[in-house]
Amino acid sequence: MSAGLTQRLRRWTIQEFGEEAPFVLRQLEAHDPGATSQVPERLLTAIALVAKRRSLPEALELARTDWRNLLVSAGLAGEDWPEVLRAILDPES
Repeated sequence: MSAGLTQRLRRWTIQEFGEEAPFVLRQLEAHDPGATSQVPERLLTAIALVAKRRSLPEALELARTDWRNLLVSAGLAGEDWPEVLRAILDPES
């Protein structure tokens, strides 16, 4: 399992993508974040969020070409990203 593919992200992906979840999870596991200092869970969640709103190929391409725009598109670019991420992945906490 990818270091960024946490249990809470896995649960959220299964819930949100239904039958497509196994494919989405494989793509997230295979994603190489490259040379960035960003938290892997943050980047993978951003991919999943953009994939949910647009498409998985578009989200993966954005992650490969400009991870900053990916975070902006996913709503995870602000300083409050840890709280936003928690609200998305752990809504009951």
